[in-house]
Amino acid sequence: MAKVQEHLAALQTTIELILKISGSAGASVGVISNGESHDSHYGFMDHRLTRRPDVDTLYGIGSLSKSMLAQTFANLVAKKVVSWNEHYNCSILDLLSMRSGLPTFNNLWYQGNSSPLVSRSSLMSMVNGMQTRFPLRSDWRYTNWGYAVAARACSNHWEWFAQLWLQNGERTAMLLRGSWDYRSMLPITSQKIDSATIIGAAGGMCSSTRELLLHYGGLVAALKQEIDGTKIDSPVFNGLATLYQGHIAAGQKVETSTQYTLGWVKGCLPGRVGLLSENAGLLEEAPLLGKDTKPQVLFTHTGSLAGFTTTAILLPEMRSAIVVLVNTKASCDSSDFIASAVLEKLVGGTRDHDFVQMARSAMEKSSYRYAEQNAYQITYKTTYPYLNPSHLYFTDRVTNNSSTTKIQHIFSQSHISPASSMDGPNHGEAATTDSVCDTRHYDTRHQPWIAILNKLKGDKAAPTESDDKMETFTDVEAPKMFTYEERVYYNHSS
Repeated sequence: MAKVQEHLAALQTTIELILKISGSAGASVGVISNGESHDSHYGFMDHRLTRRPDVDTLYGIGSLSKSMLAQTFANLVAKKVVSWNEHYNCSILDLLSMRSGLPTFNNLWYQGNSSPLVSRSSLMSMVNGMQTRFPLRSDWRYTNWGYAVAARACSNHWEWFAQLWLQNGERTAMLLRGSWDYRSMLPITSQKIDSATIIGAAGGMCSSTRELLLHYGGLVAALKQEIDGTKIDSPVFNGLATLYQGHIAAGQKVETSTQYTLGWVKGCLPGRVGLLSENAGLLEEAPLLGKDTKPQVLFTHTGSLAGFTTTAILLPEMRSAIVVLVNTKASCDSSDFIASAVLEKLVGGTRDHDFVQMARSAMEKSSYRYAEQNAYQITYKTTYPYLNPSHLYFTDRVTNNSSTTKIQHIFSQSHISPASSMDGPNHGEAATTDSVCDTRHYDTRHQPWIAILNKLKGDKAAPTESDDKMETFTDVEAPKMFTYEERVYYNHSS
């Protein structure tokens, strides 16, 4: 217990800097090892920046919900209500291991102002209209749709799971989002993703540090018994052999031995983690963790919703687990960096990784990447540039000292930022007025795309939401990346 406390104390400055650099408002970090748990909390959980998070603060956990849905199916299999492999053209196992061929298509459910525009009743018709990306069981692709379909198939048998849904965010930590002027945190609407929404089964649960440490603590203890071959007459967790078996290779970009189980990414230490984190696309190479330590298996997963990012790591052979809950959707995944720093301390890796510098690099790459994408979209006659530092849709309001220029970005349901999904938009598609979102502020003195905005503005008045048509713009030069030192970051101590 004392050792875990020492590790977290040693990482306090690192964690605070990662949160500050990424513009994340608050976070809760929990570690359980051999049945003993410890938690630490940072920043704020309310919009007035006065209330600190604690062990009982509730967060949306996003895709950490997936393993819990899979456990529900394991319980139903044990009761002989369903079968893993019974199928018409694909099985529950295919859907939950993401080897069904279903596309990512997050833009069909992750729409404006944190509220999906498609009803749950449309699920099957939408999925039936999707073109598969590869033949059944021949490849892996991250998708939420398989979990939604699987849950729909057994919706009458999972009452205990349904009670844990995130219900309209009423009990959760106040949601915050880093603004691109880095001077304030902006409140946003809680992501509406619950049992009544189309994709709720894939990421609609909420939980706290206390609850997750209890859950993961029991889980790693049960997995350790499974590894050791200990026979349990009345197991708390059913179907562990199936749930935690690698069903399909995934993420060769990160580690060739990485596999997807049912709601977890399975890997090994020493090794690289963070396959599902957006940081994987922001770093030249994921850090090698656990160097010079005893080889061991680990399971990881991340979650991301409007206002939340989460990471969980299981180390069954050490009977240890790590959970990081962040109440901000920033432009890099602060929960992944923090969890990796804690993991490296916990296992005793010998490499001196600078996770703070990684966060800086990720933020710079994110800024540059979006500038490149926006320039590309404009050059190829896409309607107004996305200009978004995360995969939320919104209206941009650009403020410049004495004057305010409002540029209205209105997207159709078929549009999404390429950085947020494996299935980006088709360049040249026309936008419609079907989806309008909330407002974010930018400080134009520090933005890499200020050149684009100036060219867009020109001698014309900027379009408003009342415009019937939106013009396209061509021959806009790519903006230059602004330097890291020019940014002003949110200060947790202020």
